[in-house]
Amino acid sequence: MSTPGPYILPFNEGKLASLLSIPVSGFPEVGKADVHINLLATTVNGILKVNNVTYHNPPTPVLLQMLSGAQHPSDLLPGGSVYELPSNKVVEIALPNTASYPPSWSASLHRTSGNSTTNFVNPIWRDTVSMGSTGGNVTIRFVTDNSGPWFIH
Repeated sequence: MSTPGPYILPFNEGKLASLLSIPVSGFPEVGKADVHINLLATTVNGILKVNNVTYHNPPTPVLLQMLSGAQHPSDLLPGGSVYELPSNKVVEIALPNTASYPPSWSASLHRTSGNSTTNFVNPIWRDTVSMGSTGGNVTIRFVTDNSGPWFIH
């Protein structure tokens, strides 16, 4: 026989695991990816900057710029917001929570862990991650084995 509620079971994101045990890309150790990108957010007078670059909406959306003939990532606007990544490399993107990021940061198609425990064995796959508390960090790892534009927003 069950005991009537209310039931309180706090959510512990650190205990989440993938149904399929797919290890993280690359060598299973912090900082052991081929390419490292640190996206540090700051807010100055209410304006969000990432790596000291303020995002400005381009006159033409980035995807349309690519479809209309921009041949190289450096040709795309806005400058400083587009990163060219080498092919077939493990990329690690760190998003330290400086309290400047929005509460949810969309990180499509990547394996992530949004808690203080690094999980290289069976990381959960997420479309959106919580940035957690100030001082926390979200790290995303992926392999650039699928050429073309990848968007993180």
